[in-house]
Amino acid sequence: MAWEQLYFRIISDTQWGWLTIPQIMLRVASLFYGCVVWCRNRLFDWGWRNSERASVPVISVGNLTTGGTGKTPIVAYLARLCQDVGADPGLISRGYRSVDGVANDEKMLLDLLLPGVNHVQHRRRVEAAQELLSKSPEVHVIVMDDGFQHRQLHRDLDLVVVDATNPFGYGWLLPGGLLREPIAGLRRADVVCVSRVDQVKAPRVEEIKTTLRRWVRAEVPI
Repeated sequence: MAWEQLYFRIISDTQWGWLTIPQIMLRVASLFYGCVVWCRNRLFDWGWRNSERASVPVISVGNLTTGGTGKTPIVAYLARLCQDVGADPGLISRGYRSVDGVANDEKMLLDLLLPGVNHVQHRRRVEAAQELLSKSPEVHVIVMDDGFQHRQLHRDLDLVVVDATNPFGYGWLLPGGLLREPIAGLRRADVVCVSRVDQVKAPRVEEIKTTLRRWVRAEVPI
């Protein structure tokens, strides 16, 4: 935890008005990370890598930055909407920080919010979807948690959650900031939800929405 706190202090520190040596090192690393992300996305964009389709529609809930952005309640909300219209949902997720098959915090929370809804965790979402459908053939729609960057599985709706308290991850890709990919990646999104708007002032929310409108086709503030 101490190392994590130190890391956040380094990437967020602007009080001196100039970059510190650790910040410079992390931002140089960000350039290399950005090259990898750019190449990977172009492989999918240009059709050199294909996304595999599941036999049912897939809704992806993801984000642009690392860390929590309030995705889990939205995943639960979408699953309940499916139930309300008579469709049986199933959930898939990576299972980040789960150990030896033990459910992580997100899965335990979703199990509480959505009793009886099947949830498969696997680092490869394609295999997670296959496992879910083999175990639960009654599933009509898959809700994929944290799936925006996992393009191997085709999705029919891409929803991205942006945290109003830190929407753009200090403006830098990992590890110099918290962005998983450039903000331009939002062009792939069908809908963007702005979460935690109650924790920031209204003018700041409008600034965030103005930035988002440059990139996305639809926007839903939450």
